[in-house]
Amino acid sequence: MVSGQGNANAIYLIEINNTDQLVKLRQTVSEVTLVKAFSGSVRLRYKGKTKDFKIAN
Repeated sequence: MVSGQGNANAIYLIEINNTDQLVKLRQTVSEVTLVKAFSGSVRLRYKGKTKDFKIAN
């Protein structure tokens, strides 16, 4: 999470196709939608399929 921790306007830094993207919840970038964010993972949707990804430290 980059900013806005704990509110609806939170911004997350996600790497998509080897490019860092700043993404808000329910925003779509390169056909990837940030569905939900948890403390240790994020849920992304791509072409109708949803998958959870662990956050790398």
